[in-house]
Amino acid sequence: MKTAKEKAIEIINDFAFVCRDNGNYPEVAKQCALICVNEIISELNNISIGESGTTDIDYGQSDWIEVKQEIEKL
Repeated sequence: MKTAKEKAIEIINDFAFVCRDNGNYPEVAKQCALICVNEIISELNNISIGESGTTDIDYGQSDWIEVKQEIEKL
């Protein structure tokens, strides 16, 4: 299993490849990665709310929050 930092780097690199024609692609890739991770966290929260009526159940949100924090550090 990948660490949060490894996953963060992987996501940014995936977006960097797509954004490579943009002159500021490292920063654009980072912003795209943050949007992606925020969407994943939001959807996992929605699943949790749907299942239990609260976000107290962790369906992986904490792992993705760690990935988000690592992206923000890069």
